[in-house]
Amino acid sequence: MHPNYLQLFAKALRTEDSTKRESLFQEMNASPEVKASINQTVTSMSKDGLTFFLEPQEATISTEHKGNTIVYKGDFIYGFEKDQVFHDIPGDLSTKTTKEVNNPNSEVIFTINPENNQLESIYESMAANTFGKQPKTNLAKPAIFIIVIIALIIFIITNS
Repeated sequence: MHPNYLQLFAKALRTEDSTKRESLFQEMNASPEVKASINQTVTSMSKDGLTFFLEPQEATISTEHKGNTIVYKGDFIYGFEKDQVFHDIPGDLSTKTTKEVNNPNSEVIFTINPENNQLESIYESMAANTFGKQPKTNLAKPAIFIIVIIALIIFIITNS
């Protein structure tokens, strides 16, 4: 059984103490790339006096397990806090607002390496951020196949 990755991820984003964050990484079995990405985000935000805020609303959250990914779908409160004031858009202090759902029907996807059960990447759809390794896509193979077919058709037409 997997830990609650979403809860651990949300805590890690809010935890400025690197020792406590490392403990959360251990619970997640996070890869060095995931750790580095989250650490960089937390450090960057804290330099500006900001705290990243990601909170799922439990009533509407659902979890799907698909192969090596765990997908959390639901409504989220997403933004940042500065001086205990919540803002919708990270980096935009003009968006002062209350903490309420501002990203309905969103996803956070955790990719797990099945060989060592290590968390390799986290993708959140609210701002399209990826933490850790970029997910692998198989777009290159179909693209190459299409290019070869087009080249073959052009070759046949020009040599007819």
